[in-house]
Amino acid sequence: MTSSPLLYLINDDEPRQFARRLVRVIRDDVRVGDQRGLVVSIEPPIDNVVGGTLQTAILVPRHREDLVGAIRKSSLPKPASVLVVRFAGSPKDLPVEIPKEQVSIVFWGRLGDSPDLGP
Repeated sequence: MTSSPLLYLINDDEPRQFARRLVRVIRDDVRVGDQRGLVVSIEPPIDNVVGGTLQTAILVPRHREDLVGAIRKSSLPKPASVLVVRFAGSPKDLPVEIPKEQVSIVFWGRLGDSPDLGP
């Protein structure tokens, strides 16, 4: 990946749990189970989530959309529903294939390329 797209993330189930966050794509070459995902940094980190502060995560499309392809083309036509997944270790050391059993879902999020993530 040549550039690091800036995207916005909110909690889709409880939008008031924390303010909208800026996410930066670190890697776009991972799979969780059979789903392609994005490894992202979260700015500022999210403090009030299950499992402690969340500074990096894997975003996996909730509805089998080609999220990675859209981000690579810089064309996310509408906000996407994603699973925000916690992983252990460093983003650069993550294997390309990650079994679902080795990660945990923290919350369902909404990801967009605009601060207006709408309903």
